[in-house]
Amino acid sequence: MRIICLDLEGVLVPEIWISLAERTNINDLLLTTRDIEDYSELMDHRLKVFKREGLKISDIHDAVNNLQPFKGAKDFIDGLSKDFQVIILSDTFYEIASPLFDKLGNPNIFCHHLDISDSGDIIGYKLRIDDQKTKAVKAFHKLGFKVYAAGDSYNDLGMLKAADKGILYCAPEVLKTQYSNFENANDYEALKALLVDSWYDTYLGVVILVRVIDGKIKNNMKIKMMSTNQEYIVEKVGVFTPKPKDVDELNSGEIGFITTGIKILSETKVGDTICDASKPLSESLPGFKPSKPVVFCGLFPVDSSEYQKLKDGLAKLKLNDSSFSFEPESSSALGLGFRCGFLGLLHLEIVTERLEREFDINLLTTTPGVVYKIHMNNGEIKDLQNPSSLPDPTLIKFIEEPWIKATIITPDQYLGPIMKICQDKRGIQTNLSYSGSRAVVNYELPLNEIVFDFNDRLKSMTSGYASFDYEIIGHREGDLVKMGILVNTEPVDALAMMIHKDFAQKTGREVCEKLKDLIPRHNFMIPVQAAIGGKIIARETIKGFKKDVLTKIHGGGATDRKRKLLEKQKKGKARAKQFGRVEIPQEAFIGVLKISKEK
Repeated sequence: MRIICLDLEGVLVPEIWISLAERTNINDLLLTTRDIEDYSELMDHRLKVFKREGLKISDIHDAVNNLQPFKGAKDFIDGLSKDFQVIILSDTFYEIASPLFDKLGNPNIFCHHLDISDSGDIIGYKLRIDDQKTKAVKAFHKLGFKVYAAGDSYNDLGMLKAADKGILYCAPEVLKTQYSNFENANDYEALKALLVDSWYDTYLGVVILVRVIDGKIKNNMKIKMMSTNQEYIVEKVGVFTPKPKDVDELNSGEIGFITTGIKILSETKVGDTICDASKPLSESLPGFKPSKPVVFCGLFPVDSSEYQKLKDGLAKLKLNDSSFSFEPESSSALGLGFRCGFLGLLHLEIVTERLEREFDINLLTTTPGVVYKIHMNNGEIKDLQNPSSLPDPTLIKFIEEPWIKATIITPDQYLGPIMKICQDKRGIQTNLSYSGSRAVVNYELPLNEIVFDFNDRLKSMTSGYASFDYEIIGHREGDLVKMGILVNTEPVDALAMMIHKDFAQKTGREVCEKLKDLIPRHNFMIPVQAAIGGKIIARETIKGFKKDVLTKIHGGGATDRKRKLLEKQKKGKARAKQFGRVEIPQEAFIGVLKISKEK
């Protein structure tokens, strides 16, 4: 038969004496066996406090009645009872701890006993078993039992040594160091760790910051990433102090870093669960969702010779940012570049700023957009990142766009303008509350409407006092169309955008007017048009230069010669318009991006 001996305080229930001290306001009761190794000295001290304060057993019961065992303690004992004879060996007095025993399922209990007068006064104490837990374990051995024990204080050390297997549970670090031959309870817990962060190190590869929930991580341990089912060998374990410091292991509740030889940052996902490959978990820690880009835009080098430089820069940023994505893209107007995905507009701004500062690249950024869901007539659903890739409208059943739940906190004097801008962005108000002079307003908004300039306009109209936060709530069907921009009858794919049908004509007119001012004049007339499918909804014309070819013609036959020259000029302009290439400057793209900000 096997016996398992469990200490009561610190293992199954919170510290009773600490609770007594807090509820009776007697700080002298705070001393425990973790503080005083001499047990008899501690008992005498507690008895003196009882007598000095005139405490009755009823006073103590009132202080302990509301104390609850640790979560899962009863289930733990019930589970052990299937294979072990469970015995609680405690230095706590039976009369004090008795309100807790029925909450633990009343296992076999051995405690000290108090001498109590008829009036309820505490006058002394006596022992039900010997003073030392060690003698109790040795007594079980003599009866032929195999004994396991778990404890957490100095007074448990003799018991743990005498047992066939001793386990230190949540013990002070000094005990773990001084008595390292004892096994740690974490050894019996399945590893459960949370991946907090990761980054790329030139020498170590991917460094993973983890928080150990249960169990422990140690060198040469084989671990498993729950989201990818990939297994790795731990090569290095350490903590920050604040400098990195190597350690042998990370135990439950500790935060540190590990390396596993991973070279690709995308294999480590923030929020993932790490477990022991030999003891895999049935389910991951709750709350993990892989990060998905929600905002997309094109990044192009102003100088085409910097394409490779831009590619290398994006690859290096990708090493330290698994939520960032990019793929090659070509544009007839802008040349070669990349279609990049971001978590939000702030993420976009950080990446572009780093590319310009750290890699010295002059960038051209196209209009930010979101991911649309295209429902085809055949039942297929496609994700659309780039408006220029929109399928034939005759094949589309409907289009869904992402919506957000926005929370805006603002001084109440700015509430009116904020509500107006939200309504202009097709927002639906869901809640409005006040806290003093501050208002909290909730709106449901299409993400495409707020992704570019919403936060800037919000900060501007509130003098920086308003705060804005949002979360994705799903996709909804919208009356959306693709608006293309044509320059000299040639579509400029970098300026194409998905837009709500009600706003298309107004926005198209504003874009055409802006491009008319920013595209330089040529020797031929240039039409600038906004179109939905084959329908032109807005147009502006950039007039061509007119050269006076008749200035030097004089004398006889001047009329015929002038006519011939004018006809020749007319044909040349028509040929130039047909074959000439319109160069769209960088300022034109930037100007289109600023249209909404200038309203």
